[in-house]
Amino acid sequence: MAASRRKIWEWAIISRTFLFITEILFNFIIPDHESDGFRTPSIENTNLLDEIVSFMCGGLTHWDGQHFLHIAQYGYTYENNLAFFPLYPFLMKTIAITFGYPLQAVLSYRCVLIISGLFINLMCFAASAEILYELSRCVLKDENLAFRAALLYCMNPASVFFSAIYTESLFACCVFAGMLFYEKKMIFASSICFALSGATRSNGIINCGFPIYHVLHEIFKSTQFKRAKINYLTISNLFKLVIHLCIIVIPFFAHQVYTYKLFCNNLELPIPHKVREYAFQNDLVLPSSDTSPSWCHHVVPSSYNAIQDKYWNVGFLRYYQWKQIPNFLLAAPITIILIATSIRYCARNIQIVRQLGFVIGDRGSESIGIDNRAIFVYLVHAIVQLMLGWLFINVQVDKNVPI
Repeated sequence: MAASRRKIWEWAIISRTFLFITEILFNFIIPDHESDGFRTPSIENTNLLDEIVSFMCGGLTHWDGQHFLHIAQYGYTYENNLAFFPLYPFLMKTIAITFGYPLQAVLSYRCVLIISGLFINLMCFAASAEILYELSRCVLKDENLAFRAALLYCMNPASVFFSAIYTESLFACCVFAGMLFYEKKMIFASSICFALSGATRSNGIINCGFPIYHVLHEIFKSTQFKRAKINYLTISNLFKLVIHLCIIVIPFFAHQVYTYKLFCNNLELPIPHKVREYAFQNDLVLPSSDTSPSWCHHVVPSSYNAIQDKYWNVGFLRYYQWKQIPNFLLAAPITIILIATSIRYCARNIQIVRQLGFVIGDRGSESIGIDNRAIFVYLVHAIVQLMLGWLFINVQVDKNVPI
């Protein structure tokens, strides 16, 4: 096992290195696309080293990466930044002002933030690959299958997002760790990891399904084998469920409370002049604006939903446009694989599906591979994510929507 873990780390580092070298080569061959997306303003003087770092890492800092760099450097100064959650930029800033502090003698603070973000992604990606391997071993009970799953994870084509200044690597690390603790019946530690995923991305809140499933499973077992204690056990498990759910959802609601106080109470922040000037030039809303955003006056003043609607046109079936057909085709392979796998699992394990994957008897006698009961909860989790992606998610900034 130790050798397998070492190989997984090696493959993760090699794949990231290969991707980074490829990105640099394509920076020479193909100029970066001039997008109409958000670009964080710069207030620093730059030197030759800054230009080199910016050129080498330029392809990894576009789109959402600009928001994370902006939040790490200036905080939540614009309304459209509020759609991005704080853990990743907080870690970028923490590393930049600690371990990266010596680099500020020769590089601008923004370049140090870029290097910090890439370092976080490298470490989190390698760690997530190892955790996925351990998780697969626990669930599948097949060493070879677990190892192959981790290798495929390292080499999958979409892993470019795990290297860019995006939250994918950190999020995957937190979610996989939560799942691994869940498999080991360490539900409190699992909920903490899921809470960290919720502080990284909004969809981390979906992981509430794991403690819910765990408690339903415990209640089910109590009704089967401990009828005399059913009332006490049921109440105890429901109380634990409330605690775990609170742990997981606190980061999401804490972010909503913070953004409400910041933009709806019109707090004055020390915002640099160039940052304010950029807001005026691009019609962006500052927290010290005279008029509060419209979402402040909603019955439930959630900044996240309102901003996703305003700046990203996110909503039910809104992405279904003729011009987006190529993007649907890009998503088709993994969609087909997941649907086919789900149908195969249900067809081969109809009894498990009918029982909602609840274990009756000794789990040690379960099938090895992808046909055991433990797969069920992960399959449901994947299907929920797939449905949300196809029905709601918008992967682009609409050109007709202000940025």
